[in-house]
Amino acid sequence: MLQAPAGNRFQQVIAWTTGIGLGILVVGLVTGFIPPPKHVFADSSRIVSIYYDGQQKVITTDATTVGAALEQGGVKLGPGDAVEPDAAAAIPPGFFNINVYRSRPVVVVDGQTHKTVVTAAQSPDLIAKAAGMTVFPEDSYSISTIANITGDGVVGQQVVIHRAVPVYINSDGHQTLARTQQKTVGGLLNERDVALGPQDTVSPATGTTISAGMTIQINRVTVVMEQQTTAIPHATKTISNPALTIGVTQVQTPGSDGQQISSYRVHFQNGVEQSRDLLSQTMTQAPVTAVVQVGTKIDLSANPVELGQEMAAQRGWVGSQWTALYQLWMHESGWNPNSRDSGSGACGIPQAYPCSKITDHSTVGQITWGLNYIAGKYGSPAAAYSYWQGHNSY
Repeated sequence: MLQAPAGNRFQQVIAWTTGIGLGILVVGLVTGFIPPPKHVFADSSRIVSIYYDGQQKVITTDATTVGAALEQGGVKLGPGDAVEPDAAAAIPPGFFNINVYRSRPVVVVDGQTHKTVVTAAQSPDLIAKAAGMTVFPEDSYSISTIANITGDGVVGQQVVIHRAVPVYINSDGHQTLARTQQKTVGGLLNERDVALGPQDTVSPATGTTISAGMTIQINRVTVVMEQQTTAIPHATKTISNPALTIGVTQVQTPGSDGQQISSYRVHFQNGVEQSRDLLSQTMTQAPVTAVVQVGTKIDLSANPVELGQEMAAQRGWVGSQWTALYQLWMHESGWNPNSRDSGSGACGIPQAYPCSKITDHSTVGQITWGLNYIAGKYGSPAAAYSYWQGHNSY
């Protein structure tokens, strides 16, 4: 369609009108008629170019609106026709353009859907919208003249919508809906200016053909070097001190943790650590072993139960083992060093039988003999007490 910039924005006609002006001046000199001064011409008349039905009509008019100029030019608007600028728009003095767009039937094809719309719209997206179609900026169009008049039932244009394919892009913690005419994943990423780092990965691969509704996952992969300072736990060494009473401890050498620096290569994917490789480890401070003295001296002034508990603890018999030992000898002698069975002759705290087995009848001697007996025959006080419960002796 022949058309020009609407309104008075067409400098391309200045040279043409200048030629007309010179021609008028020459005619005036020959005929004796001199045109009025330029300012009079500009105030009283307008040169309007009307583009319609594939032709151009130039008129000189004193009409002050587009509608009035069309009427003076004999250009009629039919139902649905559009004019640019609007018919009510004012025409300033000077040169002015008016475009008339005729309403006509257009068949809009969207896949299997065919819709006919009568419209004066010129751009394919506006034609599609006039037909009630929802279109997107990424859609493309092809325009042609209807060849199959019988099939489409109208004479006019056909606009075919080429739909952009919708896909989802997951990147940098966000999901974006993208529509594209690209054929491959790589083409879409280039079109969207999605930058990939040297170690980033794309799933599916960049050469994969685009399909509707597919999800493209971009994994941002980064590798960083990291150093960590950590403590090296110190060890503790215990030594016996016969000068200290059983149960008493004393720190001989305070211990202290060491320190080391570890260097790692850390792999991140989408900001989440996936793995780390230890590259080196350097000790910057050695740990110092703590030395603790443990008392082994027996307090002879303690009562038999307390003494027995201390001596059992030296063998590691604490907790349930001590409870079993306490119950066993409580049944046997009540923890009385002077206890003697009148019938069997068994004696002492552990009720040794015969009594002659105990050579040291001091409280410490009796307990020592009894603990050695249990360890040698049953292995632990719990086992000895379990046997006693079934036989009333051990």
